[in-house]
Amino acid sequence: RRCRICARRRTAEWRKKLTLANALIKLDRLNRRLPKLSDVELSWAAGIFEGEGTVTIIQSGLHVRHILCVSNTDIEIVRFFHDRWGGTFRDCGKPTPAAKRSYSWTVNASLYGSLIAKQLLPFIRTHRVRDKMELFIEANTARRCGSKRQEDREIMMAYRKRMTLLNRRGDWVQDAEIVA
Repeated sequence: RRCRICARRRTAEWRKKLTLANALIKLDRLNRRLPKLSDVELSWAAGIFEGEGTVTIIQSGLHVRHILCVSNTDIEIVRFFHDRWGGTFRDCGKPTPAAKRSYSWTVNASLYGSLIAKQLLPFIRTHRVRDKMELFIEANTARRCGSKRQEDREIMMAYRKRMTLLNRRGDWVQDAEIVA
């Protein structure tokens, strides 16, 4: 006769293995979706990202969102990122007499955004942007999608707080060392 407790344990273990297998399949699909860019293209993209890009973690209700974004008034620059990595391309409104029309490229997908960050990371030169990219990747590896556990929320909020300190203008090194 089968014990219900043992059956539940086996079912939980089976679901855990299935979830891990599905995650590996999804990661493989996303890796195949990443374009194979030359070092010249990646170094150019990293330079643009350092100057015009943003990597951040924001709170959206009870959850946090991981975002990569590049904004510029030159449509060709923003199209480069959109054509290579997908995501969202947006016209940010009508130009005014004091400002040109601007465009924005955004990737919200945590896992895919993390893969893009890993692709650009070797070509990032400034310490602040490098630290933000590494924190972004670390937060995505620690993230548990759909988790409602309070501990997981607190971990993500701690990552968000560290990212907020890195995104602040001014003397960011001291602030980041205090949190780390």
